[in-house]
Amino acid sequence: MTETICLIHSGDKAEHVWDYWYYYWKKYYTCGYDTIFLSEEKSKNYDGVHFAHTGKVPWGEGLLNYLGKIEVKYVIYMHEDYFLTEPTKKEKMEELIKIVKDNDIQLLKHVGHWAGNPDHWKDGNHFLEKSDIGDNIWMYCNNEPYLISHQTSIWNKDFLLSTLQPQYTPWCHEIEGTTNLRKRNIPLFAYRGGNPFEYCETMQSGKVREGQEKYFEVNLEGE
Repeated sequence: MTETICLIHSGDKAEHVWDYWYYYWKKYYTCGYDTIFLSEEKSKNYDGVHFAHTGKVPWGEGLLNYLGKIEVKYVIYMHEDYFLTEPTKKEKMEELIKIVKDNDIQLLKHVGHWAGNPDHWKDGNHFLEKSDIGDNIWMYCNNEPYLISHQTSIWNKDFLLSTLQPQYTPWCHEIEGTTNLRKRNIPLFAYRGGNPFEYCETMQSGKVREGQEKYFEVNLEGE
């Protein structure tokens, strides 16, 4: 397994979305990192994608167990409803991975200018520019919301493990996990240039997000 993996995490009840996720992944994924699709019990035969399983356990417990038994350093974490919308930028991602390694960064978000902070446009000092680390690298102020979010990010695997609890849902990880992480006051960073993994969130509460229907209007049989 590569030192850095792309980890796609899903529950089996979202199986109806998987073929569409794979359609765009196959079309646009250009990076060489192993892609692991972590489900509960079900699998698909996707060329270039390795399935792993948590069993029927809570989200947090499943992720803790899986991460605890694999020997990787970095995890690019995504959900199954994040559909790639353009070719991934391999050179930019490799540059960001190097920045993470060279500076011992525990979490680097790479979702674009908003950096995973829905309040980024409001007045206030949300980020501190860190040009000594790299172009367009910014550090989060510790009092910001969503220190933890599931937008595209490079995580140090051991750090990700340290933010999880067995009973967590994905939403608990973002909300309660942020509250707990704030107490630790660990420097967290964001690359605020173009996302090397441009994507669209296509689902909300088990239904297609309004305005994203076009991503499901593709001929899967012909691909």
